[in-house]
Amino acid sequence: MSIPRFGLHLFLCLFCGVVTAQVSPPGLDGTRFVFWGAVGFSQTLNQKLTLSMYAGGATMSDPDSWSLLHKSGIAVYNHEFQYKFNPTWQVSIANSLRLQSLYTDEYPFKKEDPSYRFELRHYARLYYKQQYRRLSMNYSFRPELRTFYSPDWHLSSRPVELRFRLKGQASLPLNESKTNLIIGANELLSAIDEYNSSLPSEPRHS
Repeated sequence: MSIPRFGLHLFLCLFCGVVTAQVSPPGLDGTRFVFWGAVGFSQTLNQKLTLSMYAGGATMSDPDSWSLLHKSGIAVYNHEFQYKFNPTWQVSIANSLRLQSLYTDEYPFKKEDPSYRFELRHYARLYYKQQYRRLSMNYSFRPELRTFYSPDWHLSSRPVELRFRLKGQASLPLNESKTNLIIGANELLSAIDEYNSSLPSEPRHS
């Protein structure tokens, strides 16, 4: 059975320091507060092709507390190849491996059985960039295929999800060197899920 879902997200972020790439934190539910950290690098392979890689992890609180280091949340490895057609148009292809902890919805929010799941994510992204004086505008379309697995690498109750993201982002530098930026973005998300009724239900998929 396929179930379409739609979501709209709005956020405003302030980035300070040397900005070379934006590593977005993954979405997590069943929590009040999340701590996310990541390390990575970007390597220019030639004039048009760039490789970006990062690894990150998150801890989180229970839904009724602010203890952000209370329990494990997710671990992520991601790599992405980006091809630059010209200063306006770019395209990228990426893969991601994620290990996410699973917890019950009711107090005391213990780990489920199994206590975690794997996710393999494959996606592409098409970029269009515009410049209005100091204001930079970026638009992107991102189709992605998500597959979910149990700890022994069997397909989960929702083995496949197909998602589409349409995003607009504006960035305004606060200094001449463009090391401090104000970034605002708006994203439209649509998802289609396939469920397998013969396997245990897994309500959480972030």
